[in-house]
Amino acid sequence: MALYGIAGAGEVSRQYNASTGARFDGDFQGALVSGAGDHACLCPAKHLAAQITAATHGRVAVWTYTFAHLHRCSDPGVASGWEARDGQDGAQWAAHGSEIPFVFTAGDTMFSFSSSLVPAGCLINRTAATRVSRAMGEMWSGFAKSGVPASLHEQQWAKWEGGVSAGRSYFFGDGLAETGLGMAPAAYEELKREDCAFWAAFERRHGATAAGPIAQKSDD
Repeated sequence: MALYGIAGAGEVSRQYNASTGARFDGDFQGALVSGAGDHACLCPAKHLAAQITAATHGRVAVWTYTFAHLHRCSDPGVASGWEARDGQDGAQWAAHGSEIPFVFTAGDTMFSFSSSLVPAGCLINRTAATRVSRAMGEMWSGFAKSGVPASLHEQQWAKWEGGVSAGRSYFFGDGLAETGLGMAPAAYEELKREDCAFWAAFERRHGATAAGPIAQKSDD
């Protein structure tokens, strides 16, 4: 929180409140990771997509995605991603670049999901992992061939339309009902719109920070 200054840290703590409510359920690490990730990556990507769409009047197509495939680690009831550490229970998340093995080794479960790529203590849901990998491989290949990320097996990936408050991303989850594969759920997008509006206003008040400036003006 030191990256945001004393006044800024208080604002961030209130927006990503881990003490009350069901959003983080007391998971302070989860709140910190979510806030930092939104500020550094997710919100700038959404703003950039909106800016390109507006500047070209939709003539340049933009597709955005969220990668959130999870493994089950240590405690079967705990969802954990690529960043889990040995012997540690708790919620962890997919890190920057952790989708790359899924993109380039679609269907090759012996390589894509080998023990070298999965943290110690984690179990692989091969059915879900293979589905995510197949979808990503098809879509990335389709984009390279035709300029459109299309899949023969999954819900189609709609291009970004509108501003930050209207555009939607494709969600690469792990097959769970609340995440799954397909356009991101409306509730998730609404939550992220609120978070991104917060960061845009935060930077207008405090300026860009070392934590990862958005550097785009919100259209909300």
